[in-house]
Amino acid sequence: MREALIQSSASSLSTTLVTNNNKNENSSISSDKNNDAKRQNALQYFSVADNWNASQIISILHKYKDTLKHVKFGMTNYLESPNGSDGWRHIFQTISLRQLCTLHCDILDCSIESIITLLNTSCDTIQEVQLQSFQYEPTILDAPTLERLEILPQLQTLSITNFTFVDASSMLVLLKRLPSLENFTFLLDKPFALPAQAAPLLKNLRYITLEIHNDTYEGSSVRPLFVNPSFFVSLAQCGSKLRCITLKSGNYVDIPFIVLDALAALPSLEFLDVNAIERYSNGKHDEEKPEQHMVKFLNKCLGFDNNFNSNIAKIASSTTIKHLTLHRVSKLTFTMLDILGDFSNLENLHISLDESIYQDENQSLAVSVKTCLNLDLCGVLDLLRKSKKLKNIVFEGMVSFEHPSSYYLKKKLVEQQQTNIQLRKFIVKPGNHAYSGENNMKFEDSVKIINIHYQ
Repeated sequence: MREALIQSSASSLSTTLVTNNNKNENSSISSDKNNDAKRQNALQYFSVADNWNASQIISILHKYKDTLKHVKFGMTNYLESPNGSDGWRHIFQTISLRQLCTLHCDILDCSIESIITLLNTSCDTIQEVQLQSFQYEPTILDAPTLERLEILPQLQTLSITNFTFVDASSMLVLLKRLPSLENFTFLLDKPFALPAQAAPLLKNLRYITLEIHNDTYEGSSVRPLFVNPSFFVSLAQCGSKLRCITLKSGNYVDIPFIVLDALAALPSLEFLDVNAIERYSNGKHDEEKPEQHMVKFLNKCLGFDNNFNSNIAKIASSTTIKHLTLHRVSKLTFTMLDILGDFSNLENLHISLDESIYQDENQSLAVSVKTCLNLDLCGVLDLLRKSKKLKNIVFEGMVSFEHPSSYYLKKKLVEQQQTNIQLRKFIVKPGNHAYSGENNMKFEDSVKIINIHYQ
């Protein structure tokens, strides 16, 4: 009996201890959940308005320095700190944001040194940085300044506007600190050649946008290269994963075909948008017409070196390009459009034609051309027949005789649709504006061809 009571008492004590332990654990779990909820409810996004002063900004940043993940400092007036010095410099050098993932500084009058100080406090968490300088002249980035920047292992997106580098080596100093960079946007006012040595440092790059706004460049007839073609050649040799390229420029900086040829070698390219194509291969006058250079470029996209015998059938090939946008193309010939038909992955095609060459009253026009001057209609139909995934086509700057180009294109397409089922899925939509010029020419702003199966 005594043994039974002892066992019963022991059992009761064990149950009590387990119950108390469970209560303590539940209390601890409940406390952790409450802390998590508080952290989640704490401020993570902060965007500075135009009427904030430095004291207010510092107060918020200090209060939520352990929870802020996304911060945007927008266009603001000159900011004074409480001690009278430059407000933004004071803020960036005072605050530590160890959880920061995104930093946007849009049109700020601040030093790059102070921004580097802020980034170093979040070097293990920062994933996206957008910087736009407020200065009239581009902010200059040099190697000694950039060497102060810690390695940013998580940074995937970098966009810098109105900045420039002293030289190629200064850019290399920056890129060495960004091992995970996938998206790079570089907007500047003067041509800058990306060094070939940068390619191995950008092995993870997926998207690149290079844009120059330079409406006052006083150059000679030999215009500067927009980018160094050897950079893209080196990227291809490094097994580049680059999927999207956007190259844009102002009126005085054209992109020569030597650069386009380098882009064609990139193995994973899916999206290509090139503005202001130069009429010549390397920025200098040569004997070949722009149409010949364009044919070479398109063939290189398919893997051909343009040395094959034209009488020998091409070996089946393709390209990964899905979206192709080219601006200031002289004209689209049947050969060009036929080659584009071999782009088996092409979904969207946008070609802006250079109509300015037809606006000269003294421009000699081929007597044999009775419809479209800068677009081969039979070539367009050939492209539509061969295409497998094409969803949309946009042609801009169309020039024709008597009627707008959309009139001839629609008429031709309807005729061919009677006997070709493949063509019946396409419709033609005229642009919003057309006007008449000299010699009974018609200029049309745009023409769209739409695959109704994707509508």
